[in-house]
Amino acid sequence: MRYSIIRDIIIISVSIIIAIFIVKTDFINWVLFTYRLPPFLLALLAGIFYASIFTAPLSIAAIIALAQDGFLISTVIFGGIGAALGDLLIFKFLKLGIAKNIVIFLKQKKVFHIQQKRILRIFPICAGLFIIASPLPDEIGIFFLGTSKIKEGYFVILAYFLNAVGIYLVGLSVL
Repeated sequence: MRYSIIRDIIIISVSIIIAIFIVKTDFINWVLFTYRLPPFLLALLAGIFYASIFTAPLSIAAIIALAQDGFLISTVIFGGIGAALGDLLIFKFLKLGIAKNIVIFLKQKKVFHIQQKRILRIFPICAGLFIIASPLPDEIGIFFLGTSKIKEGYFVILAYFLNAVGIYLVGLSVL
């Protein structure tokens, strides 16, 4: 277990370094505007980046630009798909790695005895959905959902809907 926690910390650290590089070098904006991608593809890419706290500012800038250019509806549809895909990648990563290790650790420490009550078993799902719908980082909400027993298909549908609403509100704020 200790090796996998160290591995997870290394993966997260490398991800942070890559995200800082992408933000500092303005790489995403260069790719998006140099190749003149069609608006739906720009929205899909913006949606994928909308799912992570590290790339959300770039994504929001692209969503605002697309909304101002009159592509709000296609941005909501394809941005929601991209965000759901990004959330699914994070969900799978957490479900297979970090969340599983934390659950094992907490079970060893007898923290999960309070989950015997039914109402407390749905708390991680409700908290996760609320956080994904809010401006808070999706990773926190996905972590809560990763520790629950929510099925992947339900997660994708909920992630799409919640992210599409968030993208719509971002785009609507500039119109």
